[in-house]
Amino acid sequence: MAGPENVVASIVVSSPGPGPGTVRQSPYGPRRSKDGAALAHVTADGEFFFAKLFEPSDHYRLIGPRLHLVDPTIRDVQEALQRIRDCPEPQHQDGRRHTMNVAYSGHGQPTHGSWVLRDGVFTAPQLIQILTESWKVTSDALRVDLFIDACFAGAFLAEAIASRSVDSCVRIRDAHLACLHDESAWEMSSLHHGALTFVLKHPGNAHVDSARLARAVDEGDEQYIRASLHSFVPNPVTYLTQGDQHTIVVTGGHHCEVQGGGYFEIPNRHLPAQELCRALSRARRAYGQQVFLADA
Repeated sequence: MAGPENVVASIVVSSPGPGPGTVRQSPYGPRRSKDGAALAHVTADGEFFFAKLFEPSDHYRLIGPRLHLVDPTIRDVQEALQRIRDCPEPQHQDGRRHTMNVAYSGHGQPTHGSWVLRDGVFTAPQLIQILTESWKVTSDALRVDLFIDACFAGAFLAEAIASRSVDSCVRIRDAHLACLHDESAWEMSSLHHGALTFVLKHPGNAHVDSARLARAVDEGDEQYIRASLHSFVPNPVTYLTQGDQHTIVVTGGHHCEVQGGGYFEIPNRHLPAQELCRALSRARRAYGQQVFLADA
């Protein structure tokens, strides 16, 4: 594990979908594409990120704002991100690195994965530009941990990586992204969360009532069985969405994996968004195999 870190900001954005969405039936109840995301569900997603995943600890020392923006405007998001400019230059080297947490639950636009907010869209290049212009600490880079439970989240990642220069002071380090660049993300009415957020919230099976599960097996209650067993498969979000959604995990800024599928290394060079998206497409069903960008 890396050394202790200064968390310069934790910014969580929850935004409802702009339309009715697509509803599909499943053994565990209806699920809705997040272009129709319910305000209650995206708010619950944001509350999980805010209260649990981004909670300060001995390892993470919060030295800046910790905000949860619900149904915000573009300006609200911009101003929240710009608050990292107030982070002071360290007076002495204490071995702590500087990290920022950014999470979004809502709808992402097709093609680019831009966040759909109350009054318009917020793009990945805008995110990188604001952070680059606002980061004033010259002695250390800003490492961004990114969590996106939204449609076309892989496109947002690709656009973010493509828009930063190799020597940028802003680096995307770790990321969990709900789906690939060409996929919708889904929320579960019975689970009250987006599929990705539910899986992050319940990484094991501690949430499962074993007595109720045994009864569900006897009675053929597929809804409870499926929701209970997601943690036993290598691609739980894909399991919950019946193959419609594939989660992306980035580790250390260079290792990119489609959960349950393949993986590839993100090179330290300018990487066009289309090239990364092609690699994601091939990794979707590579099942444990490495994908090489030159072949993507």
